[in-house]
Amino acid sequence: MADLKKLKKAAIEIFWKEKEQPRLEPIGLDPTLAPLSPVTAASPAPAPAFQPATAPVEVDQTFYKAVEAELNKAIDPDSAEFYNQMAVINEKFPNLDEPTRYQLAFHAAQTAVKARGVTLTFAGLLKTLDRLNQVIDVEKRDFKLQNEQGYQDNLSQVRKKSQEIGEGIQARESRLQAIEKELESFIAARNAEKKKLEEERSQLISQRVVVESEINQLEQKKSEREIRFNAALDAHQRRLDQLRQNLQMNLKSVK
Repeated sequence: MADLKKLKKAAIEIFWKEKEQPRLEPIGLDPTLAPLSPVTAASPAPAPAFQPATAPVEVDQTFYKAVEAELNKAIDPDSAEFYNQMAVINEKFPNLDEPTRYQLAFHAAQTAVKARGVTLTFAGLLKTLDRLNQVIDVEKRDFKLQNEQGYQDNLSQVRKKSQEIGEGIQARESRLQAIEKELESFIAARNAEKKKLEEERSQLISQRVVVESEINQLEQKKSEREIRFNAALDAHQRRLDQLRQNLQMNLKSVK
């Protein structure tokens, strides 16, 4: 018992170290859900092993196995015989209707335990289930105490960490305020420099407009001179062409 309690306590500690809390599902008590180790009516009575269902995948296996061990310790050999017989019949005769399978398992278990001088009854099975429900209640209480203890232990650590974080936040807020003051001074100086640069830029832009206007005037003057020069060249070319024509007409026959 002490080892199991240590196991469950260790499970609680592991539980509180995990990011997500494991979900606990009700342990099924229906013996038709999963087979136990097969035995026959003539076989010796096995050690009590109450395993009515396989642990669902979403159920925390550590918690499930710890509770299962407590249930196995609480079940009597005669009731265990019934569940073992039920598992055998479920496996061998899955097509039988449920009432028939229950009755066959019950009579087979009665025959098996009768050899040990024990009478298995329906009322006895119900008492066993009541006892198992009491085990569940005890496990609930124990878990609640251990869970609360784990919660309180971790809560104090988290609160301490939260306080440290709060102090860190306050220190950084103070530093931020100092930085904001430094930034205000820097921004004021920057704005003054920015204003000065903008004024100088405006002056330079105005000067560039004047210079570009001079460039346009130079280009226009260049174009006008080219036009006048080309006109003069054309006049000379026409005069030369006319002279050539006159020479050919008037002196062509002169030797």
